[in-house]
Amino acid sequence: MNSKLTKKYYVYKITNLINGKVYIGKRTSDTPETDKYMGSGKLITASIKKYGMKSFSKEILAIFDTEKEAAELEASIVTKEFIKESNTYNLHEGGYGGFSHINSDPRSKEWRLKGGKNSGSGSGSGTKNWTEESWKKVREYSWSNQVKLGNIKPNTWEGISQEEYERRRKKISESNSGSNNKAYGTHIYVDTTIGELLPVKELNKHRYKPGHQPEGWITVTEWKDLRKNRNSPQYGKHWYNDGINNYFCKEGAGLILKLKLTRGRINPTLKRIVVKGSNL
Repeated sequence: MNSKLTKKYYVYKITNLINGKVYIGKRTSDTPETDKYMGSGKLITASIKKYGMKSFSKEILAIFDTEKEAAELEASIVTKEFIKESNTYNLHEGGYGGFSHINSDPRSKEWRLKGGKNSGSGSGSGTKNWTEESWKKVREYSWSNQVKLGNIKPNTWEGISQEEYERRRKKISESNSGSNNKAYGTHIYVDTTIGELLPVKELNKHRYKPGHQPEGWITVTEWKDLRKNRNSPQYGKHWYNDGINNYFCKEGAGLILKLKLTRGRINPTLKRIVVKGSNL
């Protein structure tokens, strides 16, 4: 279906269920009734982050076929008097806004061609035409002021006692150790058909407990093993150390038991001993 035939313009109201503050905005959507958009204003987004999405309700005030009708309704509600009220999140008057207006407004286009930035005139973006009330709201909701009021606890370890430092360190350690760690008992699995590994950030999304991975998927180690050259003299060898020297030998080599070697490599700048032969 052609999206141009189904596009709707609607005006919505978001209410903070805790303090009663509201935000009025307009939005374009093919499905206004199910659109989960909650606004992009500085104050409303900051408040949602603070209180959580469940603390807000959304109400559709009206749905229109044209942007002009939606803009007119928004402008009639979000007036200069409205934004001065203490129980609103709106910072500028309603009306035309968004990229469709900025790009179609000859004055905005001419102004941009002269090398300027969007002044916010008409579109409501930018800060050039903000009222003192708008600045007052921003200052009120600023991070530093919220910290000062005690509404936000800064994530800092500066100035804490050694006792508090150890308490926090222990708490973090316990919350990330053993079964408390979400990754506990899991492995990263990959699709056998991929040609190269994804970035670590993406790989970590594919953690599963053995037996719960998608059918045909294997661990990263197994994936790498499939791509190793078995004819290479390095195949099957690993680093071991005796606390002084590093040894590069095959798993199960007699030298490992004889010298009581442990898996892994210590300081790479130390002497390296490459063990030849699988029975050493």
